[in-house]
Amino acid sequence: MRFLCQNLLKKHKRTFTLVEVCLVCGLMCLLVWSSRHVYLLYRAILFSSAIDQVTAVCHGLVHQARLTGADMTLRIIPPASYSIDTNPVVNLPAGIMWGVGDAVVYGPPSRPTQKVRAPVVGGECEDGAFIFTWQATGARTPGTLYMTGGDNRYAAITLPRSARGMVTLWRLENGGWVKR
Repeated sequence: MRFLCQNLLKKHKRTFTLVEVCLVCGLMCLLVWSSRHVYLLYRAILFSSAIDQVTAVCHGLVHQARLTGADMTLRIIPPASYSIDTNPVVNLPAGIMWGVGDAVVYGPPSRPTQKVRAPVVGGECEDGAFIFTWQATGARTPGTLYMTGGDNRYAAITLPRSARGMVTLWRLENGGWVKR
């Protein structure tokens, strides 16, 4: 009896129906279609976290200079690195760099009247790096840092001249700079 049941099961192998095959193909197409959107979302989150990181570093340097009374230095090293004082170099995530690339962007963010051509406006230039120094009384070298993340994502970080001024983050949206 057992042998007979096994033979019957072997003869009636289950096959996929047309509906099941169409369902699997549809799910695979949906997965391929959504992967581009997930990748773009990933790039947007990566860019947002990079500009937030640099903004937080600038805020921290202003605060530390006020508390310690010592000069704090930020070195912007194009195309995609920075360092704080004598600490090791920090690289920005892949695809994110200083500047605006080949795009036509007007700045400074508070009064956009001129085309942005340099990755950094202001600061002291030394060995291809832009140096910003904060003292207890405020930034000795104010300026604007421009960043791009590709896919038409641009940001600017303005560094204050006065001790009471705030480091401001700007994003380019719909052709105009918006404070964040």
